[in-house]
Amino acid sequence: MTETTPRPLARRAFLLASVLAAPAVAQSQAPVTVTDLAGRVVRLPRPARRIVLTQGRHLPVLALLHPDPLSLIIGWSSDLRQANAPEYARLRADAPAMDQIPVIGRGPVDTISFESILALQPELVLLSRF
Repeated sequence: MTETTPRPLARRAFLLASVLAAPAVAQSQAPVTVTDLAGRVVRLPRPARRIVLTQGRHLPVLALLHPDPLSLIIGWSSDLRQANAPEYARLRADAPAMDQIPVIGRGPVDTISFESILALQPELVLLSRF
């Protein structure tokens, strides 16, 4: 990785920050335009309020960008619960409602139910590059 190449986490955080547009702007109705990790332009008519995480481990990043990230998540992968049970338990202690979020898979793409995602009618689905 060269100095001019953005780090993957930094790029992901930037994308999330741009889509959510930080707490103050997230309450606005202004359109949001960002470039995804593949270089495609993504346009939303307003900051997303119905988000599916294909990797639950992205929740802590959302917590940095929004005061109540669980209010945005309508579906997610169970990877955080399975791969990092102690972290999940810490987060759950503050937000027991996490257990009520529908699970769309276990993390790897081949375990994700795209039909389940569509049924949730998300405004945004966050996928990893994997």
